[in-house]
Amino acid sequence: MDPEPDDLLEIDRGSWEGESWLIRPRDLTLTLQRCNQHREESR
Repeated sequence: MDPEPDDLLEIDRGSWEGESWLIRPRDLTLTLQRCNQHREESR
């Protein structure tokens, strides 16, 4: 049984060592916040 298109979002970010992440839409904001925080700390 395939999940609905909006059940999982695949994110491929080079800043995350090229890893692909499967996340729920409700986790998207938190995940992006963590990514942005990591990018700020890397400067």
